Order: sequence, then C-alpha cells, then structure tokens
Amino acid sequence: MRIAIVTDFYYPSLGGITEHVDGQARGLQARGHEVTVVTGRILRTPPVQDDAMPVPEPTFEIARLGSAVPMYVPLCGS
Repeated sequence: MRIAIVTDFYYPSLGGITEHVDGQARGLQARGHEVTVVTGRILRTPPVQDDAMPVPEPTFEIARLGSAVPMYVPLCGS
C-alpha cells in the first residue's frame, strides 16, 4: 500500500510529533508499505541540538513542499 504522512514537523525540527512521524513511517515501511513523508522546508534550523542518539537516514521518501514558518502569536494582555 502507498501511504503519505502529511506533517508540519519533521527533522531537523525536534519534538514529539517529529519522533512519532519518523517511528510510524519506519514501522509502516518495515511492514512492506511504500511511505512518503510530506512536510515543509524549514527556513531556519532550530538552535537546539539533540545529543541523545543519532537519527539513522530515512529509507523512505521525504517530499518537502513550501516553507514551514513558525508563527508566534502573543497572548492578549501579555
């Protein structure tokens, strides 16, 4: 089966969503599916570096469309 996972967050962005998407894509591919992760291009690499474990190169396709721009909306009254 061909599966596309569409997400705003994927490496080099760090976080739980990134980890979940990567794990899901690797698990589905290990079960014989053809997986593509569709995400945006990050304009600025986050300043945080992850030193826990190196991430192996993905064996599935990554399609980067458009740009992922972080939007910060200030809270009212702050």
